[in-house]
Amino acid sequence: MKKLLSITLTTLLVLFASQAFGQTVSDEISAQANIISALSVNGEDNLTFGDVIAGNNGTIEVNNDGTMEVTNAGDAQLGRFVLEGSEGEQYELSFDIPENLSDGTNDLPFVMEGSQYGLIEDSNDEDGNFDPDSGVDVEFSTSNITVLLGGEVQPASGQESGAYTGTVTLQATPTSF
Repeated sequence: MKKLLSITLTTLLVLFASQAFGQTVSDEISAQANIISALSVNGEDNLTFGDVIAGNNGTIEVNNDGTMEVTNAGDAQLGRFVLEGSEGEQYELSFDIPENLSDGTNDLPFVMEGSQYGLIEDSNDEDGNFDPDSGVDVEFSTSNITVLLGGEVQPASGQESGAYTGTVTLQATPTSF
């Protein structure tokens, strides 16, 4: 009887031990993604100085309320970019600003250095001037941010007449990802 009991206990022990060692264990996690709108940057309005008399700097300054102060420039218009993104996203905005505008042959000195030449607007009235030459960090508090730009052209007294142009490029680099 002892022998039978010993064999039975040994058999049960081997049977349960093999089930414990061969046991498959598992658990689960969930996969999640938060889809946000892709950032878009649109150049909406060109920065336009209109007619500027040689020897007189033409200046367009941006006021904190989005209006402009124009000195020695004709039919002036602020430059305007519109950025569309998702609330909470953060970006560093930098600008590629030409040192000169050109008529194809001649150069016209051009500057955008100073906080009077840049303004960030959003629909929550969180506006603020900035220096386009230094760039600015922004955070979307709504889905739209407007960037207004002014600047200054500095024609010499003997500046050749003509239509001078250049390209200002806005670059937005994500900082919150």
